[in-house]
Amino acid sequence: MNDNMYRKAGGGFNRLLSGSFLASMGDKFFSISLSWWILNESGIADTGFVLGMVMAVTGMCTMLFVPLLGSLADIFDRRRCMLISMATSIASLAALLATYNLLRSAPGIIYSVSVILGILTAFFMSSVQSSVTFLVPKERVTKAVAMVVMATPASQVIGSSIAGFAIAAFGIRGSVSCDLLLYVAGAILLLTVPSFGIKADDDSAPKPKYTDVLLGGIRYLKREKALFHMLLYFAAINLFFAPILIMMPMIATTYYAGNSVALAMMEGSYSGGLILMSVLLNRNKRAFNRHQAIFRAILMMSVCMMTIGFVHISWLVYVMLVVCGAMLSLTNVSLGSIYQMYVPQEYKGRFFALLQVTARAASPIGFAMVGWLSDIFGVCQIILINGIVVFALSTLWLVLKKLDFDYTF
Repeated sequence: MNDNMYRKAGGGFNRLLSGSFLASMGDKFFSISLSWWILNESGIADTGFVLGMVMAVTGMCTMLFVPLLGSLADIFDRRRCMLISMATSIASLAALLATYNLLRSAPGIIYSVSVILGILTAFFMSSVQSSVTFLVPKERVTKAVAMVVMATPASQVIGSSIAGFAIAAFGIRGSVSCDLLLYVAGAILLLTVPSFGIKADDDSAPKPKYTDVLLGGIRYLKREKALFHMLLYFAAINLFFAPILIMMPMIATTYYAGNSVALAMMEGSYSGGLILMSVLLNRNKRAFNRHQAIFRAILMMSVCMMTIGFVHISWLVYVMLVVCGAMLSLTNVSLGSIYQMYVPQEYKGRFFALLQVTARAASPIGFAMVGWLSDIFGVCQIILINGIVVFALSTLWLVLKKLDFDYTF
């Protein structure tokens, strides 16, 4: 894209980000509504087991289908791919509302919608990430990635809060209706974004075969071994760091007698640190070495985790969680900027789809591992062990083969 094309796009990125923000809120709305329905209104005996199985099946289907769908974003106009994803999500929620009275006798309806939304949300977000460099010039990539990183937790926090009020005020059906409206509003915003994609400017041009594009993505990763190793490395980081999200309620229960204020303070500290660093990076105008920034951030994350495992002083735990959130943001923005600048435009749909899958696959495994081990050894011992593993992984980053790329920008 040249400068004239960026000017033509206008505020396309801001509208794209706003649309994805609403879609992410809708995703959180549905996950909370689904959990509440299974636990309180389904009439099922083994509610915990059923909820876990639904989440597990959704995760497995996402890992199976999203890499296949990612190839479509490298063939067609990516805006069109996102609109189709949103339209299918809207139709699925409308069908759920239309058959709501049948859910007790046919719970497979809500489970099927959960799987569909899980797959489409991952595909939608990979399409958003692969579209950044179509809508912003090179010098604004870091700021754009920082905004995407900041938008995700913000939408999750806001979505969780509003969903709770919606369920209390309107019930599950009302909550799903609000979810539907969020998706519709997001789709309307996306309609105002200019078309963009590999063949967006010439729809009459012949499209490459799907199998050729899919296999081309596999061949690309085979050639780019350093990039593939980087994906695996950060899947390992996610495996041991992401469980901090479920460790916070465990700490509140174990060391603060289930104090909800302590839990809210921990959640707020972590989210606050993440959002604050994203804002600072969005305003930063100086070039810096992303490789060094990632090493320092992961090192600090490990130190904070080990401190939380050792010390149970509440204010220090809050400070460590602020730093953890901030360092996670620095890692994600630095890494996201590297991916945006390094991966060729024609491969981004497939690459970011695979990135979504590796991130989503590692987190549930880490959650399950921590939940099981914490019952045996105690939550703080597990935080300490995970911190030590992340520390070891931070040193591995220094010896991992670098991309043929200038990390300072």
